[in-house]
Amino acid sequence: MFSRNRSNSRRCRLGAALLFLLLTAGAEAGVLAPSFAGTGFDGRPVNWEALRGRVILLAFSYSNCQVTCPIIMGRFLDVDETLKSPQDLLYVQISVDPEGDTQANIRKYFKIYAIDPEQEKRWLFLYASRSVLEPVWKAYGITIEKMVWPVGYEIVFTPKVVAIDRGGMIRKEWDGFDFSEEEAVSTLKKLLEEKPR
Repeated sequence: MFSRNRSNSRRCRLGAALLFLLLTAGAEAGVLAPSFAGTGFDGRPVNWEALRGRVILLAFSYSNCQVTCPIIMGRFLDVDETLKSPQDLLYVQISVDPEGDTQANIRKYFKIYAIDPEQEKRWLFLYASRSVLEPVWKAYGITIEKMVWPVGYEIVFTPKVVAIDRGGMIRKEWDGFDFSEEEAVSTLKKLLEEKPR
Protein backbone atom coordinates (compact mmCIF):
# COMPACT_ATOMS: atom_id res chain seq x y z
CA MET A 1 0.00 0.00 0.00
CA PHE A 2 2.83 2.35 0.93
CA SER A 3 4.64 1.50 -2.34
CA ARG A 4 1.53 2.20 -4.46
CA ASN A 5 0.97 5.58 -2.76
CA ARG A 6 4.60 6.52 -3.36
CA SER A 7 4.28 5.48 -7.02
CA ASN A 8 1.09 7.55 -7.42
CA SER A 9 2.80 10.49 -5.74
CA ARG A 10 5.74 10.24 -8.18
CA ARG A 11 3.33 10.10 -11.14
CA CYS A 12 1.49 13.19 -9.85
CA ARG A 13 4.75 15.10 -9.45
CA LEU A 14 5.89 14.05 -12.93
CA GLY A 15 2.52 15.08 -14.41
CA ALA A 16 2.67 18.44 -12.62
CA ALA A 17 6.22 19.01 -13.89
CA LEU A 18 5.21 18.21 -17.47
CA LEU A 19 2.19 20.53 -17.21
CA PHE A 20 4.42 23.29 -15.86
CA LEU A 21 6.84 22.86 -18.79
CA LEU A 22 3.98 23.00 -21.29
CA LEU A 23 2.53 26.14 -19.72
CA THR A 24 5.84 27.98 -19.50
CA ALA A 25 7.43 26.92 -22.81
CA GLY A 26 5.58 29.54 -24.85
CA ALA A 27 4.31 29.18 -28.39
CA GLU A 28 6.04 26.52 -30.48
CA ALA A 29 6.42 25.67 -34.17
CA GLY A 30 3.38 23.92 -35.62
CA VAL A 31 0.77 25.73 -33.51
CA LEU A 32 -1.47 28.69 -34.27
CA ALA A 33 0.25 31.97 -33.42
CA PRO A 34 -1.33 33.53 -30.31
CA SER A 35 -3.85 36.21 -31.23
CA PHE A 36 -3.20 39.86 -30.46
CA ALA A 37 -4.92 43.22 -30.98
CA GLY A 38 -2.70 46.27 -30.65
CA THR A 39 -2.17 49.77 -31.97
CA GLY A 40 0.10 50.75 -34.84
CA PHE A 41 2.54 53.68 -35.01
CA ASP A 42 -0.28 55.88 -36.39
CA GLY A 43 -2.69 55.16 -33.54
CA ARG A 44 -4.88 52.86 -35.60
CA PRO A 45 -5.95 49.48 -34.17
CA VAL A 46 -4.40 46.40 -35.76
CA ASN A 47 -6.15 43.06 -35.33
CA TRP A 48 -3.89 40.01 -35.61
CA GLU A 49 -6.48 38.09 -37.67
CA ALA A 50 -6.45 40.88 -40.28
CA LEU A 51 -2.80 40.03 -41.04
CA ARG A 52 -3.68 36.50 -42.18
CA GLY A 53 -2.86 35.67 -45.77
CA ARG A 54 0.63 37.14 -45.49
CA VAL A 55 3.86 35.72 -44.11
CA ILE A 56 5.06 37.36 -40.88
CA LEU A 57 8.49 37.67 -39.33
CA LEU A 58 7.77 38.58 -35.72
CA ALA A 59 10.02 39.94 -32.99
CA PHE A 60 9.60 41.68 -29.65
CA SER A 61 11.12 45.11 -29.20
CA TYR A 62 10.96 48.55 -27.61
CA SER A 63 11.56 51.93 -29.13
CA ASN A 64 14.38 53.01 -26.77
CA CYS A 65 16.27 49.72 -27.14
CA GLN A 66 20.04 50.14 -27.53
CA VAL A 67 21.37 46.57 -27.61
CA THR A 68 19.11 43.68 -28.64
CA CYS A 69 16.75 45.42 -31.05
CA PRO A 70 19.39 46.98 -33.35
CA ILE A 71 20.90 43.52 -33.89
CA ILE A 72 17.54 41.95 -34.77
CA MET A 73 16.38 44.95 -36.81
CA GLY A 74 19.64 44.94 -38.79
CA ARG A 75 19.08 41.30 -39.70
CA PHE A 76 15.46 42.01 -40.64
CA LEU A 77 16.67 44.70 -43.04
CA ASP A 78 19.29 42.34 -44.52
CA VAL A 79 16.66 39.61 -44.98
CA ASP A 80 14.32 42.04 -46.68
CA GLU A 81 17.05 43.24 -49.04
CA THR A 82 18.02 39.66 -49.94
CA LEU A 83 14.38 38.75 -50.60
CA LYS A 84 13.87 41.97 -52.61
CA SER A 85 11.11 43.33 -50.34
CA PRO A 86 8.22 40.95 -51.15
CA GLN A 87 4.83 42.60 -50.61
CA ASP A 88 3.41 39.50 -48.92
CA LEU A 89 6.02 39.59 -46.14
CA LEU A 90 5.30 41.62 -43.00
CA TYR A 91 7.84 42.54 -40.34
CA VAL A 92 5.98 42.85 -37.06
CA GLN A 93 7.40 43.95 -33.72
CA ILE A 94 5.41 43.76 -30.50
CA SER A 95 6.20 46.14 -27.65
CA VAL A 96 7.86 44.99 -24.43
CA ASP A 97 7.67 48.53 -23.01
CA PRO A 98 4.02 49.65 -22.88
CA GLU A 99 4.87 52.80 -20.91
CA GLY A 100 7.71 53.95 -23.17
CA ASP A 101 6.46 52.89 -26.60
CA THR A 102 4.45 55.94 -27.57
CA GLN A 103 3.53 56.89 -31.13
CA ALA A 104 6.24 59.57 -31.13
CA ASN A 105 8.92 57.17 -29.88
CA ILE A 106 7.94 54.49 -32.38
CA ARG A 107 8.20 57.00 -35.23
CA LYS A 108 11.71 57.92 -34.00
CA TYR A 109 12.59 54.22 -33.84
CA PHE A 110 11.63 53.69 -37.49
CA LYS A 111 13.52 56.84 -38.49
CA ILE A 112 16.77 55.39 -37.05
CA TYR A 113 16.46 52.54 -39.56
CA ALA A 114 15.43 54.83 -42.44
CA ILE A 115 11.98 53.25 -42.62
CA ASP A 116 8.95 55.36 -43.42
CA PRO A 117 6.06 53.27 -42.06
CA GLU A 118 3.57 55.48 -43.92
CA GLN A 119 5.09 54.28 -47.21
CA GLU A 120 6.47 50.92 -46.07
CA LYS A 121 3.29 49.40 -44.67
CA ARG A 122 4.97 46.01 -44.35
CA TRP A 123 6.78 47.26 -41.23
CA LEU A 124 4.59 47.24 -38.10
CA PHE A 125 5.35 48.10 -34.49
CA LEU A 126 2.39 47.26 -32.28
CA TYR A 127 1.86 48.52 -28.77
CA ALA A 128 -0.93 48.24 -26.19
CA SER A 129 -1.54 48.53 -22.46
CA ARG A 130 0.39 46.26 -20.10
CA SER A 131 -2.78 44.29 -19.30
CA VAL A 132 -3.21 43.49 -23.01
CA LEU A 133 0.48 42.73 -23.63
CA GLU A 134 1.23 40.52 -20.64
CA PRO A 135 -0.84 37.53 -21.90
CA VAL A 136 0.85 37.90 -25.32
CA TRP A 137 4.33 37.86 -23.76
CA LYS A 138 3.39 34.79 -21.74
CA ALA A 139 1.92 33.00 -24.75
CA TYR A 140 5.16 33.48 -26.71
CA GLY A 141 7.39 32.67 -23.73
CA ILE A 142 8.83 36.19 -23.45
CA THR A 143 10.30 37.14 -20.07
CA ILE A 144 10.88 40.82 -19.30
CA GLU A 145 12.89 42.63 -16.64
CA LYS A 146 13.21 46.41 -16.45
CA MET A 147 16.56 47.70 -15.19
CA VAL A 148 16.37 51.34 -14.05
CA TRP A 149 19.63 53.31 -14.08
CA PRO A 150 20.41 56.79 -12.69
CA VAL A 151 19.89 58.02 -16.24
CA GLY A 152 17.38 56.05 -18.31
CA TYR A 153 16.55 52.36 -18.24
CA GLU A 154 17.06 49.10 -20.09
CA ILE A 155 14.62 46.26 -20.65
CA VAL A 156 16.14 42.79 -20.66
CA PHE A 157 13.82 40.42 -22.53
CA THR A 158 13.75 37.13 -24.43
CA PRO A 159 14.95 38.01 -27.95
CA LYS A 160 12.71 35.59 -29.81
CA VAL A 161 12.10 35.79 -33.57
CA VAL A 162 9.16 33.87 -35.05
CA ALA A 163 8.24 32.98 -38.65
CA ILE A 164 4.46 32.68 -39.17
CA ASP A 165 2.84 31.33 -42.34
CA ARG A 166 -0.12 32.70 -44.29
CA GLY A 167 -2.54 30.63 -42.24
CA GLY A 168 -1.28 32.08 -38.95
CA MET A 169 0.74 28.99 -37.96
CA ILE A 170 4.13 29.28 -36.28
CA ARG A 171 6.64 27.51 -38.53
CA LYS A 172 10.01 28.44 -37.06
CA GLU A 173 11.46 30.12 -33.98
CA TRP A 174 14.92 31.49 -33.29
CA ASP A 175 16.68 33.02 -30.34
CA GLY A 176 17.25 36.57 -31.56
CA PHE A 177 21.03 36.34 -31.19
CA ASP A 178 21.17 33.05 -33.10
CA PHE A 179 18.93 34.44 -35.82
CA SER A 180 20.69 33.39 -39.03
CA GLU A 181 19.95 35.52 -42.08
CA GLU A 182 20.55 32.56 -44.42
CA GLU A 183 18.17 30.26 -42.51
CA ALA A 184 15.55 33.01 -42.24
CA VAL A 185 15.72 33.72 -45.99
CA SER A 186 15.37 30.01 -46.77
CA THR A 187 12.40 29.61 -44.37
CA LEU A 188 10.62 32.74 -45.61
CA LYS A 189 11.11 31.84 -49.29
CA LYS A 190 9.40 28.54 -48.62
CA LEU A 191 6.52 30.19 -46.73
CA LEU A 192 6.07 32.82 -49.46
CA GLU A 193 5.76 30.08 -52.09
CA GLU A 194 3.01 28.31 -50.16
CA LYS A 195 -0.62 29.09 -50.86
CA PRO A 196 -2.89 30.14 -47.98
CA ARG A 197 -4.49 27.17 -46.23
